[in-house]
Amino acid sequence: MKLSKLYLLGYGVLAAISLVVVGVLVYRAYSFDQRVFREAPVPQTEVSANLVIDYGEGNVASFLATKVDQPATILTLLNTLESQGKFDLTLEGKPLGTLVKSINGLVAENGSFWFAYLNGDLISGGIDSQRLNDGDSVELRYRTL
Repeated sequence: MKLSKLYLLGYGVLAAISLVVVGVLVYRAYSFDQRVFREAPVPQTEVSANLVIDYGEGNVASFLATKVDQPATILTLLNTLESQGKFDLTLEGKPLGTLVKSINGLVAENGSFWFAYLNGDLISGGIDSQRLNDGDSVELRYRTL
């Protein structure tokens, strides 16, 4: 066999191997993209949260499975329920965030406060920065120190 034919045969084999490798890489990239596309979670447009308001002395109001649009915070939950006429709400802006000033005329003053809890834990900061996930429970407790 002539040397030039041997070179052509070698180039042909290299070309065939290159095509196979490129084909495998393209196939894997395409199948990965499709798998990611199929498995990508659908973004939630709203969450469902529960709210309990403890006015003190055994007076409690509950609002279960309230739908709140994203981005859901304790503040958006309260605003949603207030807009539905469930209660009257007064808020106060502070350097650390928004706080509840009064609910249905029960005012936080003279050593009284509205404490906010998310899933049983006292929140730090304002109610406007506490994000809610689906199924979260919020409790507002009126207490005098």
